[in-house]
Amino acid sequence: MQAAQLQNMLDAPEAFARWLEPLGFRDARAGHASLRRIADTGLPLDLLGVLCQQFAQVAPHLADADMAWFNLERFLLAARSPLSTTALFERDEKALPQLLTLLTASQDLSDLLCTDPESYDFLRMTEGLPVARTLLIDELLSDVRVLKSEPEVLAALRRFKRRETLRIAYGDIVGGQPVEQVTRQISYVADAMVEAALDVATRGVLAKRQRRNGNQLQPPRLAVLALGKLGGFELNYSSDIDLVVIHRGASEGPRDADSEIAGRIVQEMIRLLTESTELGAPYRIDMRLRPEGRQAPLSISMDRALKYYDTRGRTWERQAYVKARVIAGDMETGQELLDRLEPWIYSRYLSLADITGIKGLKRRLERTAESAGVAARNVKTGRGGIRDIEFVIQFLQ
Repeated sequence: MQAAQLQNMLDAPEAFARWLEPLGFRDARAGHASLRRIADTGLPLDLLGVLCQQFAQVAPHLADADMAWFNLERFLLAARSPLSTTALFERDEKALPQLLTLLTASQDLSDLLCTDPESYDFLRMTEGLPVARTLLIDELLSDVRVLKSEPEVLAALRRFKRRETLRIAYGDIVGGQPVEQVTRQISYVADAMVEAALDVATRGVLAKRQRRNGNQLQPPRLAVLALGKLGGFELNYSSDIDLVVIHRGASEGPRDADSEIAGRIVQEMIRLLTESTELGAPYRIDMRLRPEGRQAPLSISMDRALKYYDTRGRTWERQAYVKARVIAGDMETGQELLDRLEPWIYSRYLSLADITGIKGLKRRLERTAESAGVAARNVKTGRGGIRDIEFVIQFLQ
């Protein structure tokens, strides 16, 4: 783009509007004001021309040209050096198109990038490639174990979630990675977050107890199980996570003391993962699938859990456990529970009461969708939607 043409576009909104018209841009007036703000950062005309020219080449292929442009402005204005960032676009012709693809894919992702523009360098270096589960867990545990204050821990957990979400999104949107790989990576990040929060919570609760009574306690052996999407490595970017926590008593001490300590640890773990700060709240955690539901303590003893499922476990709970896996804490304890539950989960037969109960539950779900007016069109809860498919397959399993 010639400097004279660009200067004319800066001076005359109608000239900028004519330039935008074939790009599918809707709000030319706001776009012109945005261009002036970008120019006011001190970009030389030649680099601003490169920016506009590259945008013009990409814009017709974007889902929302306005969204891409205004998020690009936010990104540049938040950058430590808009000049060096724009110079990168000139040197690497792929850099701006890839960034615009991210900025128009999701406002949440755009907000993350604009909050930390330097993270784009990290994305380009890693290329969004997948990372092993153990590496993510080890890295986050190493980070949080050296921190001294709770605000530092909260910030570290949230920065980790943000950074890894951007890495995964880059591999997903720019790299075109398979859905199965993307959801598995998102699930690995959640595994690491739960493991780190459990570690911090355990050390914090025990330290408080020791300061209070002077005794060094042996913590109960807690195991965190994931059900639902997280259990099946199917987590998406904004999924709730369904957790069940069980514990086995310490080698010494009364069982009620184990239950109390376990409950406090789980409560603190949940708070670390859900509390809203200036960096957001990483997860919404659903504990309702635990034995005895809402009325039960947050952590259930192994014996109590086995007794519940043996005497009162329902068919829909069997279905929920089809995807269960141990994600944090004492892996041996958690796996023992799943091994002992396997004959119950995959029973040899279903009674008439089991089948009737499942039919009743399915009818209730259908009525809920119908009363909400979404039975015909909601991809998740409507007829033939995700919930229907998952429900039938789990029942058959």
